[in-house]
Amino acid sequence: MQNFQSTVSQFLEKHRIDGSRLLLACSGGVDSMVLLHTLVSLGFKPQVAHCNFQLRGADANADQEFVEQYGAALGLTVHVKRFKTTEYAAEHSISIQMAARDLLKTPNLHAIATAHHADDSLETILINLGRGTGFTGIAGIRSKTETAVRPLLPFTKKEILAYAKEHGLNWREDASNQKEDYQRNFIRLQVLPKLSEAFPNFEVSSKKSLQYLEEDRELFEGLLKSKLELLIKKQGETEKLNIPKLIKTGSAKALLRHWLLPKGPFDIEAISQSLAGESGSFFQTEDYRLLKDREFLFLKPNGGNSAKEEYWIEESASSITEPISMEMEKRNAEGFELDSSVSTAAIDYDKLQFPLKLRRWKKGDKFVPLGMKGAKKLSDYFVDRKFSRFQKEQVWLLCSGNDIVWIVNERLNDHYKLSNTTKTVYFARLF
Repeated sequence: MQNFQSTVSQFLEKHRIDGSRLLLACSGGVDSMVLLHTLVSLGFKPQVAHCNFQLRGADANADQEFVEQYGAALGLTVHVKRFKTTEYAAEHSISIQMAARDLLKTPNLHAIATAHHADDSLETILINLGRGTGFTGIAGIRSKTETAVRPLLPFTKKEILAYAKEHGLNWREDASNQKEDYQRNFIRLQVLPKLSEAFPNFEVSSKKSLQYLEEDRELFEGLLKSKLELLIKKQGETEKLNIPKLIKTGSAKALLRHWLLPKGPFDIEAISQSLAGESGSFFQTEDYRLLKDREFLFLKPNGGNSAKEEYWIEESASSITEPISMEMEKRNAEGFELDSSVSTAAIDYDKLQFPLKLRRWKKGDKFVPLGMKGAKKLSDYFVDRKFSRFQKEQVWLLCSGNDIVWIVNERLNDHYKLSNTTKTVYFARLF
């Protein structure tokens, strides 16, 4: 049997984690009590979090009291949260177990430590297979995420129980773990014992498989990240994926799945089929929007636009930071040198009516593009410039009265350009 202390110590060293800066999720059950004992035996003093979900009456209160007394005896800080989990779950239309996870809040510590073990990881793999999953779903529970660490994953339940008995540990039994009405409990009580009967070395071989899967997942995710970085460019909050390059990989659907599923329940099949179709296909989840526009897919968070549609700029203003960051000043036209950058605008000051207005574009908008004589609809201008739907949503217009003076960061109205009669320049620059 692996040595608990050395294995946990090596895990913490590998991930550069201070065991005393961990918040240990402790139910009072054998798994979390073994992890707590192991950390303390290594000289660490983790903080302890116990959540009483008030689902088992007096037993739940006894669990809380047990954890509080054990932590106090060791001189540890114990955080206790009590929740009306059933009511919370009903309100949010989620299961009791998911409600319990959602309610657990992490204080400002290094990470939260949970006592998941090898059996938990196997159960997760089988559950994911039953629901439908890909490689990452059959790789089991992660030993480390951004906020959680699971140092006991290399150990089986059998090994954890042996450790607890060897060190004379006490723990609380949760009777609900013996009920078969949860999928996980059914797998634990019915499926895994049958697999152990069918494969005499199942415990050893499954642990080895979990180790290989963890290593393979790290390799796979590193390669996947590199591949997606070659396909995707960031433009502010928007991600832009090159469709021809995606198709050329020969793994378009798989790459789409790994790119989009973390963003929400996108219809990957429909998006995959849209790649060969016309522009304009649009997909949306609660948090993100995806647009197919010519040779690109544009992914953008919802709510990225400013809530207001109009902003006023007084004549005396020298700068603004909302909805864009821009500096404005008056300059003498004599000796003024034009800047060709689209992020600046040199405007004939005497033609302006203050206050100026910044607003979004709307149907029917027209202006005279710099260098042209006739007016052009903005909608046509955007088509000529091959603006995507998302790009159009980002456009701000600097207006004087009813005139569009400048498509910000894009093009000036020819009627407001500098001329031989210009005395004062109104100079605007984005920053």
